Amino acid sequence: MIWLLAALAIAATPDPRPPIAEALHRGDTATALAAARAALAADPAGSAALGLRFVEGVLLEAGGEAAAAAAAFAAARAETPALASWTDLRLAALAF
Repeated sequence: MIWLLAALAIAATPDPRPPIAEALHRGDTATALAAARAALAADPAGSAALGLRFVEGVLLEAGGEAAAAAAAFAAARAETPALASWTDLRLAALAF
């Protein structure tokens, strides 16, 4: 019974990635960033598991906001250790 409730809770939470991908496909980085930030605010733990802080960093970097991107990559490294090598790569690229 508990697994059913957990499955329903998961199913009730929409995946935030498709709207972000759709906005990027349209070339609308600002909307993609807003969607990523909304997902991060609504479900920090779930968003961390999906690596959305890293996505935020990529979008900020694309928008020319290097300092904010570096902060997002550093936060992504702390929130999602599995992305450490990728965040380190992005941080190193921003340093040059």
